[in-house]
Amino acid sequence: MSAVKNKYHDIIVAGQEGRILSLVVSHKWFEMYASGEKKEDYREITGYWCKRLLKPHHTDEYIPNDWKDFEYVQIFKGYSSKKLVYEMKGISTKKPNPTWSPSEFHNKILFAIEIGEQVYSNLNEGK
Repeated sequence: MSAVKNKYHDIIVAGQEGRILSLVVSHKWFEMYASGEKKEDYREITGYWCKRLLKPHHTDEYIPNDWKDFEYVQIFKGYSSKKLVYEMKGISTKKPNPTWSPSEFHNKILFAIEIGEQVYSNLNEGK
């Protein structure tokens, strides 16, 4: 097991799941991640996603670009147990790559969650 996979495993065992961002995506997007084609996930800038991605401050206001310290991104295929885990490369706000997002998002500024190296997959377990 690589050092990165060991670190992911250690976070789970230590109960520090707050350092892992979990995302649920549809079949289409999941397959693009699994093939290595898709490298970013996009989320609308809403109160819900601000709370999930930005650090709160003493006033409960969220300061743009003050991201939580995620180390990994878990991507689930729908609400199944199938998942892929990647290193977190970063979060930003920008217009999405049209190939990796629904057409209704193409001209919007969104949260962009950039993924790095894949560190875990359970797609072949139980086969």
